[in-house]
Amino acid sequence: MVFGSRSSPRIWCTFMGLVIWIAIHVRNLLDLHYMDNIFGYEYDPMLVYYTPYNDYLPEKQARLLSLWDEIGLPHERHKQVFGPAIKIIGFWVDPRDLSISMSTTSKAKLIASIQDFINTSTSHTCPLMEWQCILSWINWGFNVFPLLRPGLQSLYEKISGKSHAHAPVYLNRRVIRDLTWVSLLCRTSTGSASSSRSCGDLTALTSSSFVMHLREGWASIAPHLTLVSAH
Repeated sequence: MVFGSRSSPRIWCTFMGLVIWIAIHVRNLLDLHYMDNIFGYEYDPMLVYYTPYNDYLPEKQARLLSLWDEIGLPHERHKQVFGPAIKIIGFWVDPRDLSISMSTTSKAKLIASIQDFINTSTSHTCPLMEWQCILSWINWGFNVFPLLRPGLQSLYEKISGKSHAHAPVYLNRRVIRDLTWVSLLCRTSTGSASSSRSCGDLTALTSSSFVMHLREGWASIAPHLTLVSAH
């Protein structure tokens, strides 16, 4: 499968959807979620021994890796992580306070890319593909800056109906104004989104969990987790 083609995500998601179906309906590994990776959580803080890695992992994570071993799906040790908080699609997800955070470096790079895009000192146009790239990057940032979404309306209107990737698209005043507003608010924001205020007193929650991350793929979040993992 060629990465970068439009069909690759659909093929990969279809394949991993079948693997997840087996994990849930055959192996009874519930609450698994596929995105770029596979994520899950574990209520039991006890770890189990996973022989191929000669290491201890959360039980669900070890059982899922065993399934992958059985069907011949390759995986690597350094991509199988777990802990109280883990990095998911570039954000730190911490179920203890229900927060999603962007690192200072990631935020600085996002702001710099916006400023470069609206810099008209050499040209007032950018290829359509660059418009699409900056839109994708900013939308990624909206995971922690959700209230800034209106700032992209003018960009979507500007490229609506256009399909030639290298065709120049003019940067008008409205787009520059809106992206300047987005970058300014990003700069002054903490870079963290939290839902803890709507979830009551988290100190009253006594049960603990793990979230796992396996790099082929996974993680899901529960308010009372203490460990997160991804595959």
